Amino acid sequence: DWPHSPSDQVAERTITYRNTGDTDVTLTLATDTDEAAYTLSTDTLTVPAGGTAEAVLSLDPAQVANDTTFSGQVVATDAAGTTVAHTGFALTKEKELHDLTVKLRDRSGKPMDGLVVLAELGDPELGLVQVSGGETTLRLPPGNYTAWASVDIDGDRPDSRAVAFLAAPETILTGSTTVTLDASRARKIDVRTPKETETRQLRYDMARTAPDGTVQRDAYQIPLTYDQLWASPTEKVTQGSFSFLTRWRQGEKLIDVEADGRDVPVFVQGGSPVAEDRGQKLNAVYAGKGAPADYRGVDARGKAVVVTRSADVAPAERLAAALAAGAEALFVVNDERGVAMESYTPWGEQTTIPVASVQKSAGESLIRAAQRGKKVRVDQKKFADYVYDLVDRHDGTIPDRSLSFAPSTRQLAKVENTFYGHRKTLGGGYRYDIPDYGPGLGFEEYEQFPDVRTEWVNPLPGDSFWYENHAVLGADQSGTAHEMRSAQLDYRAGKDYRAEWFAPVTRPRLGTGYWGPFRTVSNDFQFNITPWTDA
Repeated sequence: DWPHSPSDQVAERTITYRNTGDTDVTLTLATDTDEAAYTLSTDTLTVPAGGTAEAVLSLDPAQVANDTTFSGQVVATDAAGTTVAHTGFALTKEKELHDLTVKLRDRSGKPMDGLVVLAELGDPELGLVQVSGGETTLRLPPGNYTAWASVDIDGDRPDSRAVAFLAAPETILTGSTTVTLDASRARKIDVRTPKETETRQLRYDMARTAPDGTVQRDAYQIPLTYDQLWASPTEKVTQGSFSFLTRWRQGEKLIDVEADGRDVPVFVQGGSPVAEDRGQKLNAVYAGKGAPADYRGVDARGKAVVVTRSADVAPAERLAAALAAGAEALFVVNDERGVAMESYTPWGEQTTIPVASVQKSAGESLIRAAQRGKKVRVDQKKFADYVYDLVDRHDGTIPDRSLSFAPSTRQLAKVENTFYGHRKTLGGGYRYDIPDYGPGLGFEEYEQFPDVRTEWVNPLPGDSFWYENHAVLGADQSGTAHEMRSAQLDYRAGKDYRAEWFAPVTRPRLGTGYWGPFRTVSNDFQFNITPWTDA
């Protein structure tokens, strides 16, 4: 192993030859290649009848360069020149390598298992390191290394399930070094908007850029089963750059529930319908785990039914029991950390009543209201009247302070988006943030045309920009009938903007805000041409 010196010990290995015959045998010993690094103590050896004899092979690491691996064999021949034995050997002289110990800690500071991404600055090939028992040690050449991990942790509430982004963007390895990715130092990232909203999409996005422009990037669109995001603070890098951003799509709530005068956040489940614009006050009842037997003695007809989620009752059975009892809405209080997101119908089908999950802590107040037969207010809004597209970016470091993001209205641009259409139709679209180091990410969301929507957007730094596209879906909702794409969009805080989509009359035009022609690795060409745009 590194380090090496001229006084490195010569490795010696004893080779024993055994003669099972009744006459002495004289062997000629030789290696199959001629190298100064290995020598034999003798080139001839007499092995007595019924006995053994030994020769010593010496391997001298001082005779070879660093980062050398070779192998060979000692060949023993008898007086007739016949090979009667061969013994393999090998030598490895390590290049300059140092111990890099990677430690992983949970929110309580205790060792945890997980996968760590590790790469040398400027190398686009990222490696995955399995950390077991809280730490692992690697042998690596000198260099500037980036390490990060995305781990599951408990949030700061008993019912919270969180993702923690832990990073050490710069480790200069010149000797034995330890990197600790410690969730106990992480700060919670959250957002507060001027108007009441729920999170539609949430992403973190990290970029480590080398001086030559090579980018190592980790972008994670966080599943909505997590209700919190955390990130550990980092030190300022000395080579290249480091950026970390959080992206939110916040929107008007699909289903807004109030019980006992308190807001109860709920999460629409797979297969649940949402009315376009409907408000109700419903009596609430509690039906245990939601199995058919739990409805005995419960008058659920026309009411909001509250149940506690249990693995004993499948979602489809839970729904069927509520429908059979005549429920007007079904609210399922999660029995685990995080947000329950389950499908209550086969893919592509919808049930007839709204179904939503509730996190455990908030659900307890809903259960109490239902047990007392209180009314709950249920407002449904399938297509939002307003959304927020927000990015909070930190360049250089993730600071060791609050990571709450609460922009005021005057810090945002206001966009009035008008969507034209001669009849009500379903569509989809999204506004993408395009960072200066790579493509944007996100999911298109269902929209209804014609419509007018107010959208609040914060300005992006540097060469980053916003990009937007919207499409009218086909009759079967499986394809796009008509699509429009924006150019690069830049907004200024406090300014009002207007945008129109699918407005008559169309005219020929080539857009500028998307990828141009290019040749693929298969040696063919691709073109992205939109020959028509609105007036």
